Amino acid sequence: MMKQFTKQVMLTFFVALFSFGFSPIEMMGQKAVLKGIVKDAQTKEPLIGATVKSEEAFTVTDIDGTFVLTLDKGTHTIVINYLNTLLNKEITMTGKDQSLEILMDVSFEIDEIIVTTGRFEKNQLETDFSIETLKPQFLERNSTATVSEVLDKVPGLTMIERQADIRGGSGFSFGTGSRVLLLQNDIPALSFDAAFPNWDDVPLENVAQIEVIKGAASALYGSSALNGIINVRTAYAKDKPETEFASFMGYYMTPKTDSIAWWSKQEQPHQFGTSLAHRQKFGKLDVVLGGYFYQLNSFRKDTYNKFGRANFSLRYHVNPKLTVGLNGNGTKGSNSFYFLWANAEEGLLTPTAFATPSQSTTFRYTLDPFVNYLDSYGNQHRFQARYSDFNNNANEGRAIFSETWYTEYQFKKTIDKLGLGVAAGVAYTTSGVEAELYSDTTFTGQNYAVYGQLEKKFFDTTEHPLTITLGSRYERNVINAPQIISNNDTIPAAKTEEGRPVLRLGLNYRLFKYSSLRASFGQGYRFPAIGEKYLDTDFSGIPVISNFDLESETGWNAELGLKQAWAMGDQRIKGFIDLALFWTEYSSMMEFTLTSGGFQARNVGDTQIKGLEFTLAGDGDITENISASFLAGYTYIDPIYKMHSDIDSLAQTTLKYRVRHSFKADFETKIYNVFFGVNAVYFSFMEEIDPIFEALNGIGDFRQAHNSGSKIIDLRLGYQINKSIKVNLLLKNAFNEEYSIRPGLLDAPRNLVFRLDGKF
Repeated sequence: MMKQFTKQVMLTFFVALFSFGFSPIEMMGQKAVLKGIVKDAQTKEPLIGATVKSEEAFTVTDIDGTFVLTLDKGTHTIVINYLNTLLNKEITMTGKDQSLEILMDVSFEIDEIIVTTGRFEKNQLETDFSIETLKPQFLERNSTATVSEVLDKVPGLTMIERQADIRGGSGFSFGTGSRVLLLQNDIPALSFDAAFPNWDDVPLENVAQIEVIKGAASALYGSSALNGIINVRTAYAKDKPETEFASFMGYYMTPKTDSIAWWSKQEQPHQFGTSLAHRQKFGKLDVVLGGYFYQLNSFRKDTYNKFGRANFSLRYHVNPKLTVGLNGNGTKGSNSFYFLWANAEEGLLTPTAFATPSQSTTFRYTLDPFVNYLDSYGNQHRFQARYSDFNNNANEGRAIFSETWYTEYQFKKTIDKLGLGVAAGVAYTTSGVEAELYSDTTFTGQNYAVYGQLEKKFFDTTEHPLTITLGSRYERNVINAPQIISNNDTIPAAKTEEGRPVLRLGLNYRLFKYSSLRASFGQGYRFPAIGEKYLDTDFSGIPVISNFDLESETGWNAELGLKQAWAMGDQRIKGFIDLALFWTEYSSMMEFTLTSGGFQARNVGDTQIKGLEFTLAGDGDITENISASFLAGYTYIDPIYKMHSDIDSLAQTTLKYRVRHSFKADFETKIYNVFFGVNAVYFSFMEEIDPIFEALNGIGDFRQAHNSGSKIIDLRLGYQINKSIKVNLLLKNAFNEEYSIRPGLLDAPRNLVFRLDGKF
């Protein structure tokens, strides 16, 4: 039934798509259309988010820098505003459509990076969230195999076994229950059953920008955004065709304690990856094709990861106001991993003897249709959807198969005369899951949501504008669970249904031209994922127990921040300084707890996380032949229990699986055609874990011997062979630090990576 429904919906969409593209519909009435593109006068790159207005119409340039205005006959003055740089242009409309190219000399480009927050595109000085933005160059120079690896280098964000934790909002969640929402082009990309991201599916070969938004964003993006958002925006075709490729090969060296190396020279652990992407315009059609292959023979014995990925993006400009498209992605692979090392002596890179490593073969694919329409009144309408199919054939009774359909309609309007922005939408998700992991049964679930947000600008004509944002979301979750037999108990079939509203309030005040003060308050609500409530399996001989009484959690996040742009050397080098104070509280927080019976998701009580974060970022040319770029940040958190509701946590005052202090820095300089770079990461000692976990396989002994924190240094050297080809040599974990971010699993020893990049 699920597949038939999916096919009918997809067929309906494509019929509508065909009709939009070829029906002789006249949408412009008697007016003429002014089409244009706004570019940087120096780089000729499109400027995203520039406002374009006349006496009677208003719009904003899209991701290609293009805009459309519908105007009466006569002479009009068009005013273009990009990051406080104004340009007036007079045009005469004769009743015929016109095209226009506008070049803007952006005198101070410090805040040219545009981010998507609150459903409106803004520059960083205008947001009321803490934000980090990563460009493709950052991924390239750190040569990461998946997006999850590069995110571990972002200040304030920690990856604990491929699960994102922003500012201590999450601990060790055992592969389920994310409080950080992964988006791909604003579409949720978490599995419905476990709320877990499949990082291997994110197209590294076609990333335009990654935006990390810190703080509660549930009011607009849903329950999984209680702790923050990671939004991966993929690239579109530009005026000129472009092809990019990359290949890398890496080898793992002998660990600091050489006795734990299980391999011989003939079977030295290694990794290999290669990618290809092509982007081109064919008239009204934009085409993007990409592919990626990766193979890891891991430094951890009996573990590996091998997968291939193919993706495409099609976007068709039906007319100046209507765009339709379809994105697709497919990933096929196999992997093996273990949960727990054998012991804290020679067995740090060897699996425990209690259980065999988990092995699986997977095939996942997604299809994302979308329609963008700008009506004659300047209202923006967007319909987007995602169909995902997930097949995971795993050993030891861990197979899982699921289908998910996500749909969303979004409305946006900017009322320039009132300085008001309106965003609203509805979203619906339905999924069917069949899994041995969940008592070998079939579950179905739905999520319904309606949201809205208002942004009001005050004093917009002065040097000190104030923007106030108010948003709300109502979300309803439904899980239909079949009859379950667990531990010789029969749990009758049941329907769990719950809905709650959440609110957020944001403020941004421009203190000076290049500095802003921000404040935000956001509520959060998270319904238990199927994997948290019904997971019934074991890893490395440790049972994972279902909890049918697990309840939803609520929370809120508040932040006060100051962002200051700076420049040196006649604006040759420019960047940001950012300081943020944050406070987060959760009620009935859900956390996995290891008890004498095994791991179980529980409501551990009311918790509080306070802290501060300082970030410094910048780039530019020191001289004509020397340039530099850097990103550095320090984060401090104080994660505590306010009130316990879990008997196994009563002895603890500090939340488990968090690090109190973290520091991250990435620096690179280019001297003529030679690149030098360093990446440094420091984590303080993880103060609290589950006491029973500490007693397993020498974990407590390892922690006692490594109780001063972890310091990991990566070094890199590169050379620009010509305009198109670049080579990089990276020495990761250069000082061969022996460390474990997640207890019971040793991280990578020193390894050497050679990388080749090309762009044509």
